Amino acid sequence: MKIHFVLDDVMADGYGVRLRLVSTDVWGKLHYWPWRTNTKGNGTRSTWDTTASHPNGLFNIGVQVARANSAGAIANSCIDW
Repeated sequence: MKIHFVLDDVMADGYGVRLRLVSTDVWGKLHYWPWRTNTKGNGTRSTWDTTASHPNGLFNIGVQVARANSAGAIANSCIDW
């Protein structure tokens, strides 16, 4: 599956923003994919083109978005399917 991610930082709050793919497989097992991070600051955009595949299939595709500090600690996040 081809994926195009666009991640905007729209808050001058000192946190970076992250996103990652979330999926389930044919048995309903949840898979969290690697984070993509924009740490360039407020008003910036990062984009990525990538692909995803899994030997047990890709079902219920979602995206998790989060704010994180410079040490990587998550301030808050949400997932949308």
